Order: sequence, then structure tokens, then C-alpha cells
Amino acid sequence: MQKVGSPRNRDSVPRVEKNVLLFDNTRAGELHRRSWIALRDHKFALAAFAVPLAIRAVPEILAGPYPIGYDTIASYVPIMHYWVSGNLGPFNPTIGGWLLFAMLGVTYQLTRLDPIVIVKAIGPILYGGLGSAQYQFSRATLNWPQRKSLFLATLGSAYFITLRVGWDLFRNTLALSFLLLALSIGPYVTSKRKGVAFAFLGWLTVATHLLVGALFIGILGLSALRREGMAMRRIILFAAPATVQFTLSLGLLQSQGTALVRLDTTPQLLGPLIYPFYVFLPMSFLIALGFRGFKGGGLLDWIVICGIGILLAMTPLSTPSMVGPERWTWMMSIPLAALAVEGYSRLPQLLRKPSTRNIVKYSWASLMIVLSVAFIFSPATLAFPYYDHFAPTSMLQSTIPIEESSQLSMAIQWLSSNIPKNGVLILHNAIYGWATEYFRAPNTVVWFYPGTTLSEGLSYTLKQGYSMIYTVWWANGQGWYGEPTAPSGFVIVHRQGAFGVFLFLGYESA
Repeated sequence: MQKVGSPRNRDSVPRVEKNVLLFDNTRAGELHRRSWIALRDHKFALAAFAVPLAIRAVPEILAGPYPIGYDTIASYVPIMHYWVSGNLGPFNPTIGGWLLFAMLGVTYQLTRLDPIVIVKAIGPILYGGLGSAQYQFSRATLNWPQRKSLFLATLGSAYFITLRVGWDLFRNTLALSFLLLALSIGPYVTSKRKGVAFAFLGWLTVATHLLVGALFIGILGLSALRREGMAMRRIILFAAPATVQFTLSLGLLQSQGTALVRLDTTPQLLGPLIYPFYVFLPMSFLIALGFRGFKGGGLLDWIVICGIGILLAMTPLSTPSMVGPERWTWMMSIPLAALAVEGYSRLPQLLRKPSTRNIVKYSWASLMIVLSVAFIFSPATLAFPYYDHFAPTSMLQSTIPIEESSQLSMAIQWLSSNIPKNGVLILHNAIYGWATEYFRAPNTVVWFYPGTTLSEGLSYTLKQGYSMIYTVWWANGQGWYGEPTAPSGFVIVHRQGAFGVFLFLGYESA
């Protein structure tokens, strides 16, 4: 028997194999060391993505296999179904706002994942990206330290107004990220490479959403007015791609019948003005404290543009078909959050007594936590009282309360198996997206634009000559959208929890 240390036994293990094994261990160790250093050096940047993503993922987890957000099920899910059938729906590269539609359609076509799975994943990812963009902006443009920049990403993501945007306005969320990244580069760049990147991000902003694109062009416009000569020409040059896309989009929308401006004989006088004060009241003290002497990367111009939009909504000359006053208010969430963070950092100068300062800090932080937790966790039917005058009242809803999602899906599936061949299905806009997901029968489905009531849809369908008309609506008298029950003439033929399948038998049957 050979000894372990004998020459023959040592030679039985190839030297090359030992060397390769040693090299692999060294390479793995070096990779691990570098990864740890990168993680340590970029922990705040990673947290700026991970924290908002986690916040936005919580209601998705609570909702189970069903979506949250109105546009999520009413718009994005149908778009994916349209895409694979060759119907590109609202996708039009010549009109701003198409980019996200293309992303969703291509993702569904390549992966064939359930559209609801896709929207449940993309919502938190986009929200995490918005947090990263806030962090990058505050670091590059405001020159804030890492902790303060992470604070902005956290507050800006946890505040209920930003959460409302991230709830279902995915195009706004993505466009705001592009806008912040563009402003992080700045409009006064000297190198061609940065200039091209800035112009491209501006174009992406308009291509993703026209409202946020208007903010980008407006911020640059106000910046140009304060500059002269070469600086002004540089800004105009950088804004050219976004401006061309924006102008072309408005022209095409007008040609397609979308009224950009209309005369409102009964303008809203106080509502649009009171609303922003109401929703930003919890941050108002710190906003006022941070406002004085604040200079930062177009944020004040951003607020001014939103304020102009709100004021215009109070005049007879308004643009309600394009964007309501509440949308301008929601767009102010990020710059006002930045002012609040700045005000928070100035508290030591205002409150020199540590005990008083701690009381103010912890009280305000507790209020922010309560508001965020209530908006994320409370069911729509048991909303926090502060949100009674805010829509939505909770993140735990889509076009219907989350707790009723399974009932609606089963009602539609039952109808798929039991509707006669000559039956036609009419659906309110809030229910139509659910049908694209769960209705599998080949029958005609009639869809109506948002704002059309089920009663109005029924009248239109009857005028088209249809006789055997079905619909799906609440069967418990608790229906949303101003119609607690199905219109007169509908008789329930199947009930599934809060929802029912109804057949129209004529107005005389009521």
C-alpha cells in the first residue's frame, strides 16, 4: 500500500488540475471581493431602487393574482391582447405616449406570460426606477449627499400622491423617470455626448407621456428666457427633438377629433385651487421651510408650470379632455417632496432645542408612516377618513374592490360557457378589461369610452339592432360609477358573490 506522501501518490493527481482549481478559487474570491466593494460603495443607490420597489410591491402581494389600478386592467391588459392579434390599439409612434404600449405589447408577444402577471411585475419595477431617478437627480443636480438623496427617494415614493401616480399611471411614472434623468444631465452641458443624451432623454419623455413632456419643454423654455446668446441657442437645440414630437402629437390629436382647448361655460372656481392644498397639507410646513432660498435644477420652474395648469383649469378656457387639474397637482409631488426634504434638513437651524426638534421630526415621520400605511393596506370599502376626498381611496382596488376580483372573474368565465351564440355582451369601461382576460366565447363584445354609463351604452346597443344583450355588473346594490344596480330592463341570470350576469328583457320587464 502506498503512503499518502509518496511520490507516486502525489503524481496520481494531475498538476494542471490542481492549478486550475487554485485559479478558480482565486478568481471567485476576487469576484466576491469586488462585488462586496461595489455593493458597499453603491448601497444608497441600490436602496433608492429597492425601497420604492418594495413599497409598490406590497399592495400587489396583498391583491394576490389580481391587478391593482384602474388603467392597469382597463387599458394595459387589453393593449397586450390587442397587440398579439395585430390590433395595435393606441400605439402610434407619431403621437407621444406610445412607448410604454410598445414595451408591454412586445413583452407579451415574446414571453406569452399572462398580461396580469406582466403588469403586476412592471408596476413595482417602474416605481423602483422612479426612486432611482430621484436619487440620481438629487445627487447630480442638487448636489445632495447620499443619505439626503435616499431620503428624497424614500419620501417621494412613500407619499400617497406619488403612490397614486404609481398605482396605475405607468406612462407618467416612466416619463417622470426620463424627465429627472434628463434634468440630472442639465441643459447647459458642454460636451456633444452629454448634449445628445440630454436631447434623447427629453424625446423619450415626450414619447412616453405628453403631460410630462409638457413639463420638460416648459422647464427648458423658462430656463431659456433667463439666458442669452449661446446658452439660449443651446437650450433650444437640445429641446428640438422633444418639441417636434410634442407639436406633431398635438396636431395629430386635434386632427383626430381630440379637442385640445374648449370653452367651459361653467368653470370650476375653487375646487382645483383647494385640492393641491388639501393633498399636500401634511408636508406644507416643511415645504414652506425648504422653499426660501431653494435653488435646484428646474424644480421651481416645474412647480410654476403645474400651478399655471391648475389656474387655467379654473378659467372658462380649459383643457379637460387632455388633462384635468388633479393631474397637474399629482405632477407636483416630486418637486414638493424635494422642498420638504430640504425643509427637514433645516429643522436644526429653526429648532435649536434638541427635545423640541425631535418631537417635531418624530411626529411628522409618524404622520407620513400612518398616511402611507393607510393608503397601501386599507381596503377601498374601509378607507382612511383623510382619503374620503381623494381618488382612489386606497391602493387595494383596480376598477373594483380587490376583495371582489375573484367574484367578477368567475362571473365572466361562467358567461363564457353559457352565453347563447346570438348573444352580445355590453360592458362598462371598468369591466371591459376583465373580459379581455377572462371572456373566451367568440360572441361580440361592445365597449364604450370611459365616462359612458351602462345605461347610455344600453341605449346605443339597442339602436344598433341587437336584441339578446348581456352584461356583468354588481348584483348587491353597491355598484360604483354612479350605478349601484344594473339598468332597468336587465334581469339577473347568474350571481357570483357581489357580481351578477344580467340579460336584457326589455324595459317593460322592470
